[in-house]
Amino acid sequence: MEEGSGGEEGQAIQELLKSCPKTVPRRFVQPDGYGPRDGRCTTLGLEIPVIDMLHDRSTMLRELKEACQDWGFFQVVNHGVDMEVVRNLRTLAYEFYVMPSEEKRKWRRKTGESAGYGAFGKSSDGTSDWVDTLCMYLSPESARNVETVWPDKPELLRVYVDEAGKQIGAYAQKLAADLSESLGLPRDHFKEVLADSVASLRLNLYPLCPFADRVLGVGAHSDMDTFTILIEESEKEGLEVLKNGLWLPVKPVRDGLIVNIGDVTQASSNGKYKSQGHRALVFEHSERVSIVANYSPLPGVSICPAQELLSSSHPAMYRQSSYADYIDLCQADKSLGRDRVDSLLC
Repeated sequence: MEEGSGGEEGQAIQELLKSCPKTVPRRFVQPDGYGPRDGRCTTLGLEIPVIDMLHDRSTMLRELKEACQDWGFFQVVNHGVDMEVVRNLRTLAYEFYVMPSEEKRKWRRKTGESAGYGAFGKSSDGTSDWVDTLCMYLSPESARNVETVWPDKPELLRVYVDEAGKQIGAYAQKLAADLSESLGLPRDHFKEVLADSVASLRLNLYPLCPFADRVLGVGAHSDMDTFTILIEESEKEGLEVLKNGLWLPVKPVRDGLIVNIGDVTQASSNGKYKSQGHRALVFEHSERVSIVANYSPLPGVSICPAQELLSSSHPAMYRQSSYADYIDLCQADKSLGRDRVDSLLC
């Protein structure tokens, strides 16, 4: 395998592979000590918690609290999302990604925009990520732009994006209420954070990589949002979570949802719940499509610790900030990396 210098910045990975199938441009190669094999542990037998929504309520809330405190990640089963809809959406995503480049380029994202089709971008260390994405906003209504951003081919893609978004969104509303209750807060505490929230759905393709031992699909990071809901292909690993300084692989549970807590929830919980570092691997002989739903506050919403969680012995750890200001801070200082929520520490 060879390292190359070719490829256009921002070029979709699939297009790059057509022109350079045996090489990887240097911008994708991880620095020494930060590659896929560095700090990886597969022998401890540790796995992120699995929460069954059919458990009695007190048990479920206790498991949720422990998962958010100890891991910042968990899987959910019996969540109410119709997985047949999800499977159909994934099939349509694969069909989109095998369409001619000319067709996909019609939906290419514009400079400075998040929605649309193209390469994902760069990690906080400046290394490019080996993943192509198709991102569509679900809400607010003003951001959806269905006719100009959501591909009209393959047929029914728009229909299944919309339906999957509604179903995952229904679980997201339940999750927000459960997170509030598990913290001892009123169930509607996070309502403002999620009411008319900015919700997006991404179809991420992790293509084959000829240099998979030095390249990451998505580099180490935490999520700036409230929380993220991820649906992986059954029995296809790739997501890794940072735990006690080690990278632990996540084994997707069949028909499960993977949830990770974002920076907004860490700040709102006054540090009780963790926004944990994670990354995505790629492989030489196996590609996969991940379905990712992100839920964020509207730009003007204030993020700060809930007053009910504060006392003289537990003062606020994080200062108040609008979500827009927090995003601007993170984008202006890429060195913050996966610990960027610490920039709000008092």
